[in-house]
Amino acid sequence: MNRLVEKSKKIIKWYSLFSLPINTTNALYLMGGYCIFSLGWTAQQTTETFMQISDFLVFYRDASQGPANYDLDVFACFRAMEKAKALGWIDFNTFDYQEYTFYEQVENGDFNWLVPNKFLAMATPTAVARRTPTTVTHTPEYYIPYFKKNNVTCVIRLNTVEYDRNSFLKEGIDHHDMYFVDGTVPSLAIIDKFIHVCETTPGAIAVHCKQGLGRTGTLIACYLMKHYDFSVPEMIAFLRIQRPGSVVGPQQHFLHSVEAIVKGPKINVPVRRIKKCSLEAPAVISLKKPSSRATPTKV
Repeated sequence: MNRLVEKSKKIIKWYSLFSLPINTTNALYLMGGYCIFSLGWTAQQTTETFMQISDFLVFYRDASQGPANYDLDVFACFRAMEKAKALGWIDFNTFDYQEYTFYEQVENGDFNWLVPNKFLAMATPTAVARRTPTTVTHTPEYYIPYFKKNNVTCVIRLNTVEYDRNSFLKEGIDHHDMYFVDGTVPSLAIIDKFIHVCETTPGAIAVHCKQGLGRTGTLIACYLMKHYDFSVPEMIAFLRIQRPGSVVGPQQHFLHSVEAIVKGPKINVPVRRIKKCSLEAPAVISLKKPSSRATPTKV
């Protein structure tokens, strides 16, 4: 967009078919991003400017195939963009588009930096590399050169064992197991342990579950909400901007249940019972699902 503006003094008109709310919402998402990152607008300014077409918009949803049960509006995305810009987490002056698009592909590693130099989210490595029509995986040895180059000093595994952790340990990369079932939510004990490891680890941390979406995004969200001023919708929006498909199903409502706990001075385990998340809610139109990643399964 900046190149188009620089080349022409004419007004650029962005067209979208108002008969298709998906197109309208996604067009607004892109225009809002331009206003925040290139024009320096605040999220509030951007929201007020586009609120007049709010009746033509639909909600974003998670990447699961079941009924949608959590409404995420595009205006939460604007607030997430504004905060990520202020923190330096999204900076298009330093953003490497070629690296991002290369490594997000499953055949090249299936990983994304959520927070530069702090959190890298990825799919699980496997003991033996696999390549089938529907699955591509890599061994720990594939990732180690990139980890060393980018100061990744710790790996946290949230899924079942599919490789020998010593593959990382013998290369000087710390490793922690914090397993919980795919599609579910972590215990307070796991959240407490995860935050402690992240707070005491020098260097960047690679976090993975089976696909690096649900469990991975949920725990990273807990850490980021504790240390930075993000609401739950803003946090989910930010994670999905960085790695589409992050935080799935009941994990969305779970983050609301633990928000006050993780933002408190200490996580009390297990003093408070987490409110059970309801799975019943009206469906909404799906706008953003990861095209190159399968639907999360019980692992």
